[in-house]
Amino acid sequence: MPHSSGGGSHSGGSHHSSSHGRRGGGSSVRYSRRPFRNARRFMYYNRSGEPCYIYSNTTPKPMNIAIFIFQMIFLIPFVLAGIFTSFTGFLVFRPTKPLKPVYSEPQTRIMDFADVIDNSSELEAVLKDFEELTGISPCVATVYDSMWKNNYTSLENYAFDMYVNTFEDEQHFLVVYSEPDNAAELDFVDWSWEGMQGNDTDPIITQSNFSRFQSDLQMYLTKDSYSVGQAFTQAFKNSEDYIMSNNSNLSAAAPVIIFAVIWNLIVFVMIFSIIKSFICSRRNYVEVKNDDMNINGDVVTFGKASGSVTSSGAVDPPDYRSYQQRTNTNVPDDYNTMDYEQNLSSESYKDSYDDDNYSSDSVIDESSDDMIDDTKYL
Repeated sequence: MPHSSGGGSHSGGSHHSSSHGRRGGGSSVRYSRRPFRNARRFMYYNRSGEPCYIYSNTTPKPMNIAIFIFQMIFLIPFVLAGIFTSFTGFLVFRPTKPLKPVYSEPQTRIMDFADVIDNSSELEAVLKDFEELTGISPCVATVYDSMWKNNYTSLENYAFDMYVNTFEDEQHFLVVYSEPDNAAELDFVDWSWEGMQGNDTDPIITQSNFSRFQSDLQMYLTKDSYSVGQAFTQAFKNSEDYIMSNNSNLSAAAPVIIFAVIWNLIVFVMIFSIIKSFICSRRNYVEVKNDDMNINGDVVTFGKASGSVTSSGAVDPPDYRSYQQRTNTNVPDDYNTMDYEQNLSSESYKDSYDDDNYSSDSVIDESSDDMIDDTKYL
């Protein structure tokens, strides 16, 4: 069915048709490589056997595979909606194609019942050019107010009935102009006009394109230097510069494109978060309360959490970096932790042994000197 494009009047200005217009909170599991408020520290081994640390607000628990699959299936409609919205939005970049006419070539595209068109030949030629360019058949009709005000509540309703009763297709663009019966006697003519377009014309006569046509026609009808026929001629002639341009549709499609980008970004973040949570939850974690490392036999204790020494002699988990920070000791990056701790113990013992020997030798030497000196004096 045809629908109103919009219109205007001398006293009321232009108007658009309505037919064209178309937080909760909660806690969640959080994983991070960096500490955050109320976070607990956990350690796991990567594929290379190296220790890695994460921070979480709760003890990581393996996610059930069934739950993971259900969440991914649940997101499928959102993914499809994002793809459809993106496809619809980016259709604007396709070259605009004219309609393939299903109507017969009209003998005339002007119905001047009010006898106000003084340049019929010029207007007819411009309307024909518009039709050849777009495939849309334009029609300009002029009427008196008395022809519709007694039976219709608005010019829009009258224009709708005129379209339905005159055309059998959805490829026409009808513009109805109306003025008082005694317009020639009036100093101020309160004219009005209304556009009515078929559904097939929507991809070409978009809201953006019609707004430009509406502004032009309204401006020319208002100027005293333009007659009614000249105003229509100039408005349709101007439309040839933008009616088939993709740029004219960009402003109308911009909200759809922006929505599609934001929608797809949100869906991507949701999918990424679910996959990341699933992978992170299925690692073997050991909670690490602090960086203090104590070796008791074959057990390595980090605060309240513990692990064992591996068969290769490496500490499980190795954390000699904390010792380096507390003692200001330079530790080579490739230094084995157990060897380092053992070397530290050996060096400490050697230093202690040297100190004890030095102290004993010093006492003996001093005592010997004193005895020699005493014997000498005796």
